[in-house]
Amino acid sequence: MKNRSRKKLIIFMLMSSIASLSIGFAAFSTTLNISSSASVNPNSDNFKVKFSTNQNSLVVGAVTPSSNSNGLTVLNGSINNTTNPTLTNLSVTFTKPGQSVAYRVYAINVGEYTAYLNNVIFSGEKTCTPGEGASTSLVQSACNSIKIDVSVENSLFEEDTPSGYIFSNPLEPGASEEIIISFQYESNGAYVDGPFSIKFPDITLIYSTVADTDMSHILNKEETMSGTLNSKIKADALFKGTDASADFGAEPTTGVYVRSGTENHVNPIYYYRGAVTNNNVLFANKCWKIVRTTETGGTKLIYNGTPTSDNKCNGDNSTIGNSAFNDNYSTEADVSYIYSDGTNSTIKQAVDTWYTSNMTSYTDMLEDTVWCNDRSVTFSGYNEEWEHDVTLFGAYARNATPGAYQPSLHCPAEYALTTNATQVSNKLTYPVGLLTADELTLAGMGWEGYTESGYLNNYDWWWTMSPSSFEDGLAYVFFGSTAGDLNYDLVDGGYGVRPAVSLKPGAMVTTGEGTAAKPYIIQ
Repeated sequence: MKNRSRKKLIIFMLMSSIASLSIGFAAFSTTLNISSSASVNPNSDNFKVKFSTNQNSLVVGAVTPSSNSNGLTVLNGSINNTTNPTLTNLSVTFTKPGQSVAYRVYAINVGEYTAYLNNVIFSGEKTCTPGEGASTSLVQSACNSIKIDVSVENSLFEEDTPSGYIFSNPLEPGASEEIIISFQYESNGAYVDGPFSIKFPDITLIYSTVADTDMSHILNKEETMSGTLNSKIKADALFKGTDASADFGAEPTTGVYVRSGTENHVNPIYYYRGAVTNNNVLFANKCWKIVRTTETGGTKLIYNGTPTSDNKCNGDNSTIGNSAFNDNYSTEADVSYIYSDGTNSTIKQAVDTWYTSNMTSYTDMLEDTVWCNDRSVTFSGYNEEWEHDVTLFGAYARNATPGAYQPSLHCPAEYALTTNATQVSNKLTYPVGLLTADELTLAGMGWEGYTESGYLNNYDWWWTMSPSSFEDGLAYVFFGSTAGDLNYDLVDGGYGVRPAVSLKPGAMVTTGEGTAAKPYIIQ
């Protein structure tokens, strides 16, 4: 346990030193009762708005640029009205600042009810990937200079200000309205020193059978404003900048941080730290806490229980139950999440069973991110003070060595677990795992740098995926404790299980503030 382990730590202080444009249409499902024997129920069969390349009739053709400065290379868009009308294949190759391209389509009401545009959502992150020879920092600056605007009749919506005014003009059956999508490389934007590719976000237009007459929540960007989950993290008032000067051995300062070294990446890693209270998410009918963003622009969440009947996330039942990490504990291999022969650990069996019963219908919304069971060895030998042999694993050196707290989000390839891995010891059944000791340290639940009020503390003991040590023939793994700190114990302990998942880039928030009373709701 920890008190004994801290004495050991002193000895090892010096041993070792992370494009499609779619339109969504929603009708109220409430039935309007006319009499005891009649009703009117707008539904997907009679409430329809579709894309067209013709203003007066439904024509599904190639969407060509309506304007193109400097003769840029562009691709025509394609319309797919099979389900929700979708405009795909929009692509622009910019060569220098000051250039712009615009596309024009029409939304035609081919249903039986008047439709009102009540929101425009920029779904997904605009990402720019450097090509050969291109500087990452210059590409990121250029990427920030490429703006996306959507104009719908008299309303203008900008990517950086998705709360643009919505006039809710009625779109009568048989009528159409013009939609202009503009891509602009601002004239004062950065030049780049090599090629780069751009992935544009999805843009969703939400129509309904009634007008939204209360515009205050849109104009003030309050709890009901839609947007991507990552955009809300990046706009959080608690943003503190990079963690370059953070002391992970001291009590954490509450806030949202950028992991140092990723700030110039296409997808910088943002993470929550300390006693934050606005990172609650309701997804898949479960409550979650946002932990961090991923290298691909996804959002990693940790299970935090079940919602109340009015969709509050109070942290009730914040584990899926208790389990040993492994029932066996007498070999170094017993710190494995998956053994070398492909045998599942005891805790993986528990996680997979829960996932099978609760999450399979949501798999398409999850990314296949890396889950790390770092079994790299940083020390192995006999210790005279401990009077037994000891093997220390990577997470121990980084997170439990006083004066050398250096949490890392990098995972050695041989211990990186994904669903598409080729080796049986690395191949997950589902895109779900556990947090690492490093992620707990970053979150403010470290060996010494912790606070009891940290957002990850559920006042229970729960397993991470990080091995700590193999001592005197016994296998140990890190866990989060009731004190709000990091600790480790024998793998056969019956501790809490808190699955973690990672939402794909572009996960949309339909409403919410991120608080327990009003969690972000993911559609």
